[in-house]
Amino acid sequence: MSPTTTQTYERRLQILRQRFIDGLPSRILLLEQQAIEFRANGIDSDALAAIKHECHKLAGVAASFGFPDIGARAGEIDTAISTGTMTRDEVTEALEDLMNQMEDLLDDTQIDS
Repeated sequence: MSPTTTQTYERRLQILRQRFIDGLPSRILLLEQQAIEFRANGIDSDALAAIKHECHKLAGVAASFGFPDIGARAGEIDTAISTGTMTRDEVTEALEDLMNQMEDLLDDTQIDS
């Protein structure tokens, strides 16, 4: 790649990375709402499917934008829901951990700005 192509690629990647970061508050809110519904209605709730879907998306993009810990935790939740290897309390705890990681990232990016 030429230096100009590399710079263009890096600039576009940085824009996408920033969009990911900017979208974290709404993702956190969505997961919090789904977690509340899940705690209230349990394993058979639509919230569990929504949590799995959101975690699947996060697992796919977070690492690509330089946030492997968030991607890994989201992937663990996605897989555990698919395989049924986490209890209700473990899903809730894992979600809390994931949301804390996302909030920490937001805090870190605000400090760096």
